[in-house]
Parts: sequence; structure tokens; C-alpha cells
Amino acid sequence: MMLRNLFPIFIYIIFVLLFLALSLFLLYIWRRILTNSSNSDLGGSEEDVERSLLTTSLPISNKYDLDRTRIQTESELISETIKSLIGDNHLEIDPENLKISTENYIGSGFFGTVYRAELRRERRNSNFMIVAVKEPSNIHNIRQKKILHEELNVMCSMEKHPNILSLVGVVTQRNVMIVTEYVEDGDLLKFLRKCKFDKDSVKLDEKSLCKADLFSFTFQIANGMQYLERVPCVHRDLALRNVLIKNNGVLKIADFGLARRHDKKDYYRTKTTDTALPIKWLAPECFEEEEEKIRFDSKSDVWSYGVCLYEIFSLGESPYNELDSNNFAFLQVLADFLRKGNTLSEPEHCAPKMYYFMKSCWNLIPEERPSFTACTNFSRTQLNQLSNEFCMETIGKIDNEANEQRCLGRWT
Repeated sequence: MMLRNLFPIFIYIIFVLLFLALSLFLLYIWRRILTNSSNSDLGGSEEDVERSLLTTSLPISNKYDLDRTRIQTESELISETIKSLIGDNHLEIDPENLKISTENYIGSGFFGTVYRAELRRERRNSNFMIVAVKEPSNIHNIRQKKILHEELNVMCSMEKHPNILSLVGVVTQRNVMIVTEYVEDGDLLKFLRKCKFDKDSVKLDEKSLCKADLFSFTFQIANGMQYLERVPCVHRDLALRNVLIKNNGVLKIADFGLARRHDKKDYYRTKTTDTALPIKWLAPECFEEEEEKIRFDSKSDVWSYGVCLYEIFSLGESPYNELDSNNFAFLQVLADFLRKGNTLSEPEHCAPKMYYFMKSCWNLIPEERPSFTACTNFSRTQLNQLSNEFCMETIGKIDNEANEQRCLGRWT
């Protein structure tokens, strides 16, 4: 009898407990939705967002400073600085004048996606120019927008140079997109690898690739890097995959997502940097264990130039193939390998004198590496000794390219 009297109380207690459990569960779900919504707006997890905020930097020049108090999010801050940059340089492009098709996809990487497009001066104008358009792979990802902003900051600070990819303009309405000149034969690494396995299919000015072309490539890359050294600007990602080639053999150094313009002689990486860097092309001082010793400057770019020479004269071989790049400790393996004085071996198509110069680019003491002026002079001398006619022809193409680049500004 007593149990019967207590039964309704038990039912009531169970009902209350179930109600509380359901309420707590619904509260948990609601908080998760709010948290995920907040993070998705910023393009990543809380940790990613925090790291992005820590590593964001504004352009060096004071004239691009903005009133931070009226900027509510980092995404808005990046967009505002981009508009300031292009406004001062008259680079704004109306998106209605740009015809982009996903069918004209060129490629994508860590920093963005590139398409081939048509740019018209006016909406109804039949005249157009073929250009390349770069945009973040994920338009909501702050890190990618930041890298695009840094790339634009560097490109806006440079004058036109025949061996540097030229900026045509920028789209800021809707999504931010960088518009550059279009280079029809793609990157030099794929070009050389294609030549290695199918030599007859590769032509420059309707001629098969020859040894003089390889020396021409070394000269042109050094020529472009010599200009960056004078800006001064450190590239930090110099590799043949980031060098483009026109169908007449003129080269263009591209991809300035990791590049930084600097006012001092050296550029030091800060402790907040979290950007993925190209380990196989880096100088040893770029991955020191003590972060305050890590530095990037023109001498670290010279080391990367030496690796580019290896890629050229091996027709696109990947550096350090003898090391296990799948090892999770590859960075330490490579660092130990280099600090013992080891270097890349002499490539198949490389002359001893060129290999000796290549090794000077890999001197463990940065100050004892050649400057890019010395690299330019050496490679030009080697090309001239091989073929004076070919050397003069290369210089003539570079001069013509400089004249063509002056016309690009008319399209914005």
C-alpha cells in the first residue's frame, strides 16, 4: 500500500529529471550552433582565427594606415587596406569588364586559385586583353585573404620589370581578385619536365630547346631577382614552379604571397609567423631552432636561386630526392644534412663552372654568398661565351617585353 502511494512521486521525479536533461541537451546544441556560426564566418576554428589575428600586418607605408576603431573584423580591415592600396595606384577594375569562366581554370595552390579571363576597357568595347585572375580558394578564409593582401601590397610597391609578373589591376567589388598579365606557357618547372620526357614537343619561337636556353633562364631569373633586391623585397618562395615562361622564352617571376617589402637591410621572420614555407628551397638560417635567429633576406633568396639552377640544369628534378621527404622529421633531417656541408649533386646538363657558382650560392655563411648583381653578371657572361648571338637575342626580347609592359596601365 505504501509503495502505491509513493509511485506517483517516483513518476514525477523521473519526469523532472528527464525535463532537466532535455533542457541541458538543447542548451548545449544551441551554444554549439552559435559557436560554429561564429567560426564559419571567420573561415576556421577558434585557434585558426586567433592565429590569423596575431599574424596580420598592415602595409609598411603610413599613408595606408586606417582608423582601426571603425573596423570591426579582420576581414573588413584587410578589404579596407586593399581598397586603399589600389585607390592610390588607380588600379580598380570594374568586374563587369572582366569575363571569367571556370572552364578556363589554370591552377590552384596553398594561397589561391587562378583563372584565365578576358578584360575589356568598357562593357560594350569589343577590344579585350587576355589576363590571369587570382582569388582566394575560400573567400571566407581570413588567412587566404591576408596572403592575397600581402601579395598585393608587394606588387603595388614595385614598378614594372620585364622579368617580374606585372599587376594589371584589382577587383574589390564582391570578392577581391588580383588581375595580372597572362603568361601562356605556364610555369618553368612543368615546361622543363615536359622537355625532358618529350623534347620534340617543346618549342620556343618555333625552335627546340637548347643549352643556350638554359643559360638564358639562369640570367633572366637573376635579372628579375636583382630588381627585387634593389626594391628591397625578399621573395621567400623562389622556385621554378613560381617562374612563368612566355612562348618566346621570356621568364616572369611570380607568386608574391610570401614576399615582403622591407626598409631595413635584413628581413627577420617574427615569432607569430605560421605560414607554410618551401623547406627544400630554404637557406639553413631560415629554419633555425631559436626563432630570434631565423632570418630572410636577399642572401636567403640567393640560396633559393641556387636550387633553381639545380632544377634548370637537371630539367626539373626535385631537389634532395635522396632524402626521405615522407619522414615527419624531414626538416631536421635536411637541416642536419646541410649543416654538415652537404649540397645537391651536380646536375646532368650542368658545366663544372656553373656548378661551382651554384655551390657558392649554398655557402653556409650568408654574407659570403654572391649578390643578385653578381648572379646576373655571371649568368650573362656564361650565356655570352656560349653564344653571343643568343645572348643579344635574349636581351632584345627582354627590352621588347619592357616596352609591352608600359601598355598594361591603359587597361585600368
